[in-house]
Amino acid sequence: MFKRSIAIFSLGMALAMPWQHAQAQAVGDTAISIDFPNIVILHYISTLTLTFDAGTITPAQDSVDEGAASDTASITDATATFDLGVTGAGASPVPASVPVLLQNAWAVRGISTSGTIDVDISITGANATDGGTSTATMSAATVTGGGQGPLASITIPAPGFGTPTVGDVNFSLDVSGVTTAQTHTGMSYQITASAP
Repeated sequence: MFKRSIAIFSLGMALAMPWQHAQAQAVGDTAISIDFPNIVILHYISTLTLTFDAGTITPAQDSVDEGAASDTASITDATATFDLGVTGAGASPVPASVPVLLQNAWAVRGISTSGTIDVDISITGANATDGGTSTATMSAATVTGGGQGPLASITIPAPGFGTPTVGDVNFSLDVSGVTTAQTHTGMSYQITASAP
């Protein structure tokens, strides 16, 4: 009877006490490697209209007094011709070549293996004409951006996908061949952004 009482007491104590087991745990670490490709996103203007006003020539005309003149002609000539000597020489209020700055003309986002992006400009159509002989000519095109330039080709830090790097275009516009006051077309440039 005594043994039976001890057994019942031991069983009761075992049921009353929480089970004492060693904690079971399994741990696995995962190392992740992500490969990103070269990605370059170029923002650009596909159609551009530039309009010049007369600037300081107000109104859009000017008069140049070239002083006094005199000449002699024969009264017996078929046409009495007097040469007054006006040649139009001297400084013109309109320069033959105009430096042009196109601000915020392009922007680039992206990533590259090198951490940089090359931005290049090339002239694909140098002349703008009225369809006839009146011609304006673009030359010396350059880009500026990311603290680089002006050069025909610059290398900028890859900005990632957030805030883009914004840049300008510069070129020289020769207007010495412009003879008509109307729209001239055919001029173009190309910007290329690439991951080196």
